[in-house]
Amino acid sequence: MLSPVASHSCNSRRVTNHKTMPLCLKRSKQNCKPITLTERDHRLLALVQEYGVLSTDHLHRLCFASVSRARKRLRRLWQHGLLNRHVRPVRLGEGSAVLLYTVTRKGSAVAKPQCNPGTGATVRVRVSLGEHALRINDFRVSLSLATRDAGYPQLRFWGQGAEYRFSAVIKVGNITKEIRLIPDAFFILEMGGRDFAYFLEIDRGTTDLGRIKTKMLAYHDLWQSKAVCTKLGVRSFRVLHVTTTEKRLQNMLRALQSLKSTDVRLDLFSLTCFTRYSLDRPERLLESVWHTIDQSGNTLTTCPFPGSYPSKLPIAPGKPPVCGT
Repeated sequence: MLSPVASHSCNSRRVTNHKTMPLCLKRSKQNCKPITLTERDHRLLALVQEYGVLSTDHLHRLCFASVSRARKRLRRLWQHGLLNRHVRPVRLGEGSAVLLYTVTRKGSAVAKPQCNPGTGATVRVRVSLGEHALRINDFRVSLSLATRDAGYPQLRFWGQGAEYRFSAVIKVGNITKEIRLIPDAFFILEMGGRDFAYFLEIDRGTTDLGRIKTKMLAYHDLWQSKAVCTKLGVRSFRVLHVTTTEKRLQNMLRALQSLKSTDVRLDLFSLTCFTRYSLDRPERLLESVWHTIDQSGNTLTTCPFPGSYPSKLPIAPGKPPVCGT
């Protein structure tokens, strides 16, 4: 049973919901004090516009020193029609409802666009309030927080959407078929003047393991294709899978392990689960919380991100290895 959404003070309507879809709260300008937008407000609006949707916790981590300041300022921006506020209910016993923010037309007009590092262009994503989109943004915010300090790889580019649609050709038995891939995201880290590219797949435990194996074969075909890397402007890439639980992670590793008899580079893929990192400890993403399979079929603990030790994974078939952990 879903818990009802609590009443919100300061002229917002009482909202009770028994569905899992977020509700957009109605605002009132009664007793609404004037607001002067700060540089941080402009940056915040641009971030919400770029990400599509962000939660209070996301924006607290990205823009504010404390969650109480974040809540107070976000409420004022919402009251003045710069942000839409949505309530995402949770099931009974799973904590309090989550507030999500999207930018309004008014907020978009005053936002200062945040250029995607290294591209000179602002990249926006389609607004979605679903669980899958929020998991992607959880990963992206965590990665942004983990890489914003000096000495760590820097997030140079992030892209997602239909423009990253690819076709791959795989062979299953005696059958050759074309597979269409739309990764959940494509991003580039930069360290020491070198770029490291990744595709991201967020798994919520609803996809058949056979379908996951098919996608892994398709990614391997893309990895071998010079045309795809040329289009992306990279020399090579890795594929990251993030899933729900440790049990699901082990099942996915076994699915990858079953490809040992093929010509697939198994260590092209690194897998972890949501419980191994958090907004409280985003740096965990850059640690050895990932698993891969070596060519002998053994499960290895690894970190797919650039570090101080050489990786055994070549940047392309027959090429020297890249820097990694």
